[in-house]
Amino acid sequence: MKKKLLWGLLILSLILSSVSCNSTQDETEKTVREEVAEDLQDVKVDNDSGEVTFTDKDGEKVVYGSTEWPKTDIAKTIPEFTKGTIMSVISNKEGALIDIDQVEEKDFQEYLEEVKKNYSEDAVEGNSDGIFTYSAGNGSGILVLVNYDSEMGVMDISLSKMMD
Repeated sequence: MKKKLLWGLLILSLILSSVSCNSTQDETEKTVREEVAEDLQDVKVDNDSGEVTFTDKDGEKVVYGSTEWPKTDIAKTIPEFTKGTIMSVISNKEGALIDIDQVEEKDFQEYLEEVKKNYSEDAVEGNSDGIFTYSAGNGSGILVLVNYDSEMGVMDISLSKMMD
């Protein structure tokens, strides 16, 4: 099911890139629904914010393209990063991917210390040519991966539930 949803997201990305910026919301939603309707129960497109919400046949939701901190339970396991500019968010109850631009290195370092307070199990940390990486579990079956590129000022945060 997850593979189908990921393929749906990929198809959606291709569709949205080919849909005219002047398309109405109804036209965009119709195009998306036609392409991914086989696996999805509902698709909502907000042309103003760029956010797309997918709901599959089991009622599971995936939000793609938001520029706000995710409100899912899994996202609540880490502190909200309030600096920089959130460029993109993909989230559901199983995980989240948050891309943040305009992040200063000192803000990243402070945030990483906060993350480490709850995520320290099997931690792996590295720094190569100004690219910092930290990965660890929280002891409750959730993994975090934080990447920061000091030259670009970009931080990516990934959360996911561990497979049994």
